[in-house]
Amino acid sequence: MIVDRPEKRKDRRKGPDAVKKAVSWIIGIGWFLLFQIWVFFYFAMPEQPSIFDPQGVYHKPRFSWDITMVKNMFIVATGLLILSAIGLIVSALRSRRKTDHVSPTLIIMIALSFIGIFIIYFKF
Repeated sequence: MIVDRPEKRKDRRKGPDAVKKAVSWIIGIGWFLLFQIWVFFYFAMPEQPSIFDPQGVYHKPRFSWDITMVKNMFIVATGLLILSAIGLIVSALRSRRKTDHVSPTLIIMIALSFIGIFIIYFKF
């Protein structure tokens, strides 16, 4: 009895192509920029007196936001928005295979940077 077996096709792909590598690099740079925004936010916040120096004798706490750090946050958030949008466009244009999909990480980064830009713009 002869059984018809489906023909096995040879997979000629040798790993991810340049576009997929570029999108993964964009995601990595985006996470670095998001971390940088969080660091700027931490240093821009008003300082509170500590339990070790409650009267502020040795260190005078700053009770206002550091505007220079806020400006840096705005610039980095704008750069993150642009970079993530470019990565999303490139990823969306490159969807030939069934396994290709738009990265949810890029969508999250766009949303976070967009929200951050609006908060910085309207609060300061």
